[in-house]
Amino acid sequence: MITMVDEVFAPTKYEAALEADRQTRMPAPAPLPGDGDKGISRGRTRIDLPTDEDSTS
Repeated sequence: MITMVDEVFAPTKYEAALEADRQTRMPAPAPLPGDGDKGISRGRTRIDLPTDEDSTS
């Protein structure tokens, strides 16, 4: 409920809170030498990035 108030009356604070939340999420773990190539050398690699719609839910 408070975030709704911030979004309306303090948009800069709300945007800063969203950015802080994005930066504190855990990144994917780095691959280890024994993991193999995971199919990368076989051709195309597809990386799906979240859209703005995905990050608001």
